[in-house]
Amino acid sequence: MLLFGIATSVENFHEKLPRATLRLLEGQQFDAAQSEEILEKVFWKTIDDPDIALRIGSDLGQMLMDTQRDHVQSVAVFINSIKYAYMSHCFANRLSVFLKNDLQFDEVTKEDMEALRNLPSFRERCEGLLEAKDIKLLRKLLNSDRDLYDYAREQVTLGRKTLHNIITGITAFQTAHTLVPKTARIPSSALYVKAMSGGLDGSPMLRELLLSIKRVSSDVLAEILDELRDSQVDLPECERIQQELVELITSAGDSKAPFRSEHDVRNETLRTTVVSQKVELSKQKATLSKNDAAYSKLLNEFHGIMQAFFTDKLVSPKGLFLHEVFIYDMRAPHRATFGPKTRYAIERALSSPHDYLNCECCDVRGNKGADGTLSASYPSTAILYQLYLESGSLINVSDLWSAFQAILSDDHEDEGTLIALFQRGLAELNLLGMIKGSRKKTDHIAKMAWKGL
Repeated sequence: MLLFGIATSVENFHEKLPRATLRLLEGQQFDAAQSEEILEKVFWKTIDDPDIALRIGSDLGQMLMDTQRDHVQSVAVFINSIKYAYMSHCFANRLSVFLKNDLQFDEVTKEDMEALRNLPSFRERCEGLLEAKDIKLLRKLLNSDRDLYDYAREQVTLGRKTLHNIITGITAFQTAHTLVPKTARIPSSALYVKAMSGGLDGSPMLRELLLSIKRVSSDVLAEILDELRDSQVDLPECERIQQELVELITSAGDSKAPFRSEHDVRNETLRTTVVSQKVELSKQKATLSKNDAAYSKLLNEFHGIMQAFFTDKLVSPKGLFLHEVFIYDMRAPHRATFGPKTRYAIERALSSPHDYLNCECCDVRGNKGADGTLSASYPSTAILYQLYLESGSLINVSDLWSAFQAILSDDHEDEGTLIALFQRGLAELNLLGMIKGSRKKTDHIAKMAWKGL
């Protein structure tokens, strides 16, 4: 049921996408800018849902976005990679059962509890309890499966809420950053990767946003407060700030000019003084009007609220207890599936066909037969490939045929069959780009690739 629920949530998230995304999935072409915008929307839809039990980690998220941009893959491939991440976690990690909302203690095995106790985050929590001298709780977690089950269920629920708070913090950041003038656009995926790695709080981009907020005018602040309210960011203090701002604007009467902050560069002047025949420049704040002073006070209060909000929400997910259960951050399965090493697989198949054919006729001890020669039971292309590896940059076709005939002559008495197998093997090596005809010598072929290079 857990696997079905996660698969259903991933399957249905693209139903909320705009029509442009659906047209792209149907095969219509878009330019690079539109594709990037649609990709960001798809990525955000995969994480902007409080009911999602599993989150993509920072390393895997960065790899998925880089692969998508570098190889210009379709959005459908990106959706499949997200699905594969969920499936990998559910099939490969038995602790994913703790993501089930109605999980009962009888459904958990003793092996599951021992797997919990071997997690790195569990060991860190035990060390923390030991330093805090909370020996009673530590003994319960180590000795009682029931106590560990109850504690794990509580902590997994708490961890999922913390991850949702991180998403809320990213939403608030993106909302404010979009409305602040003269700021470069930051993709939502980059913010998510930064936040999931624990590096968004205190980062230069966050400090720059907070400094920019202190300089915005009253009309920009009103837009930010409206957008934060519409995006359902939990900031009850902002409602009071918004009401006071409306009252301040109303009290100004017919004045259409927005209020300026004391940190606005237009409220600063340069003062020139001459000391010992040297000119010195110093900044000096201009005298603020009554309304601008009141607005500056209100803006500083909003700045403090946003700073405290980001500090509270943007915590490091890797420090959460049992984060291995509700965060999937393994890149190796995705590299093997969506970025396979095609050449390595082909070379291995030709060198060790038994690994793929799983037949009894091929010698499993290596590429050679029992007497140290090539095995005649190998496919003709594999035999030619072994002879190919032992040759130089130019290969005499007549010598190659003689060696091939000597290996297979005992199993095939018909020379016509041998010639057909030989020609087919050469054609397949040519198709793989390993050989080509040589212009230097008509009876030779040129070697195009070396194993492992």
